[in-house]
Amino acid sequence: MHYVKRIRMHKYLIWKKFDMNNEWSLIVFTLLSQICIGLILLFSFFQISNNFNPDLTTVSKLKFPELPVLIAIGIAMLVSLLHLGAPKNAINSLNNIGFSWISKEILAIGIFGFSVAVLFVLRHITKSPEWAIKILTYISSLSGIYLLFAMIKLYMAPTILSWSNWYTPLSFINTTLVLGISTYFLIMFYTKTDFHFTLKGISLILVILLLIELGSSFIHYHYLKNLVVHNASNSFLKEGRYFLFLMIRASLILLSLVILITLISSNHSTENIFSSQYHLVISITLFLIFAEEVIGRYLFYGSFLCTGL
Repeated sequence: MHYVKRIRMHKYLIWKKFDMNNEWSLIVFTLLSQICIGLILLFSFFQISNNFNPDLTTVSKLKFPELPVLIAIGIAMLVSLLHLGAPKNAINSLNNIGFSWISKEILAIGIFGFSVAVLFVLRHITKSPEWAIKILTYISSLSGIYLLFAMIKLYMAPTILSWSNWYTPLSFINTTLVLGISTYFLIMFYTKTDFHFTLKGISLILVILLLIELGSSFIHYHYLKNLVVHNASNSFLKEGRYFLFLMIRASLILLSLVILITLISSNHSTENIFSSQYHLVISITLFLIFAEEVIGRYLFYGSFLCTGL
């Protein structure tokens, strides 16, 4: 019984103390990781859809940006060291991989980064056949899904009432999809690469995801307000700063929705999206989406409420 208790304490000891002012490294780490996961999942979807519908733009015309993703993963891993305090702590954190979700998360991002690196080598260096590249893309997707799962499990510590609920998996999955699609949109738009989706199709998907984010964020805020915590305090919530940032985020989402819905209803939304009339609108929309996601993750960490072990 005491052994089990020690294991549970070790699993969640990372969240015993939490300083919002020092957690920007976690915000950068999780958002960059989820951008990469969203991108690889999107490209895997394209490969599967292309198998069933050859009329779609072929995958060969739409190269997965392995190098930018590898750079992003590298930055995410380096930034995560700031949270661990010292590089040696990253190795030590793998000592309890059987019980600790932070150990599993570090292992998962290592596997994910390695699989993307192998994908880069197969595509650009060894010029491997298409079937091998497709298999590695699927393997990278599976490792990305496991990384996302490890992140969710890490933050759903039972001692943290503000995180150990439905909102954590929903927000992490939704952010992965929103940032993955938005980053894909950004890369394809500024490199003028053929799109799988029309502008209307991308806009519709983002509208649905943003509506989910908007509604769930206010439901979660209502949950936080009614949370009874005896052994914890949170000045970020009590002093109204959480609500202020929530309203800023909601305003950014609403503005994004207005632009996206306008694009959907436009008679010209299926035309060539690389035309100059779309440059400013799309740039502003993507900026708003990325900004609201950063604020959303800041709010997530700001809601930290620990009841003790």
